Amino acid sequence: MNPKKPMPDLITFNPTDLPEILFEDFLKRVATSGRVDRFLDPAEKIFEHARKIWRPQGVLRRLSADDVEGEKVCIGSREKNRLTLAMGFSSRFLKEAHQVMVGVYSIGDELRQAGIRAASRHRHLDSYLYDLIGLAVLEQTGKAVNRIIEKTAAEKSWGVGPFLSPGSVHGWDLAEQKSLCSILPLHKIGVTVTDNAVLTPFHSVSFIIGLGPDYDEKTVGSTCRVCTERDRCTIRKTSGDT
Repeated sequence: MNPKKPMPDLITFNPTDLPEILFEDFLKRVATSGRVDRFLDPAEKIFEHARKIWRPQGVLRRLSADDVEGEKVCIGSREKNRLTLAMGFSSRFLKEAHQVMVGVYSIGDELRQAGIRAASRHRHLDSYLYDLIGLAVLEQTGKAVNRIIEKTAAEKSWGVGPFLSPGSVHGWDLAEQKSLCSILPLHKIGVTVTDNAVLTPFHSVSFIIGLGPDYDEKTVGSTCRVCTERDRCTIRKTSGDT
């Protein structure tokens, strides 16, 4: 992508657009689970297989942020993309937004299926390692997505708001995920939304992030303080988010 040209309003990406995911990224996950040395040999073998089958992909759409009224957020001035989102407490994180980036990213279903097959053969360590690899790849994909959004904001000398995902922050129910995803061409990345608003494949995430001149931060921030998983989250505890 030519850095002199502004980011398009619809962005899709695939593994060739993302930085390489390293074994060291995965080892950080293993390190939080106990002694690394006893996992090292099987982990290297599983990782080499996993890197052939993970499929990080994403689709992002940039829209106007039209209004925040109470706990509701209106986005998308064009009729076909116009949405009103009932975000509860989390609506306050979009009050400074002039635009928003709505998106979904996924790593595909192959790693999860490999873990299921390993468990069915009683290879429970292998299954566990596939799961940890999936989390590491999903995290690195999310970081790559954040960099795209930060670059989009920087082109206007704007800042960015925190990462907001339905069902993961207080006040924004998972049911809203179906509405949020309705404006995205999810078929381009092989993701669907079930009737009860769950994304498939399992390792998939939807989100909205505000962009605008009134945001002080230049990097996408965390909303750990209002996350529904705050007290149980191992990522927060190891990353130092508060």
